Amino acid sequence: MLIKRAAPCQSAKRALTRFQISNLKRIALLIVFAFISAYSALFTFLAVAQHEAHHTSVFDLGVYDQIIWNTAHGRILTYCAEPDFGDNFLATHLQPILILLAPLYWIWDDVRVLFNVGIRLRFGCASCSRSPSKRTWR
Repeated sequence: MLIKRAAPCQSAKRALTRFQISNLKRIALLIVFAFISAYSALFTFLAVAQHEAHHTSVFDLGVYDQIIWNTAHGRILTYCAEPDFGDNFLATHLQPILILLAPLYWIWDDVRVLFNVGIRLRFGCASCSRSPSKRTWR
């Protein structure tokens, strides 16, 4: 049985088409990453500007800032905002990810770290959720 081979011209056309599609995917991916970067930069700037204009919630932001600062300095999840429940944040909420944020306070001991991380985590989780389409990441 003879196997019919594609003409060299057709093979070259297929290879060129695949190359063009892969370049289009790369360009599309670069555009998506550019929009992600612009989104993160814009909303980080807006969050910091809002904080510097004194329009942030004192209680919530102060509680999380105190918890992470204390964890960074050896007092794991300690805070004093609700003395009825004790001095450990685990008595009211279970959020162990705050322990993972503590080393960032070793680098930059400022509440703006929470703005930067929060915005990137929110957008990262939303963008990493996979589309229902099976052909999305092929």
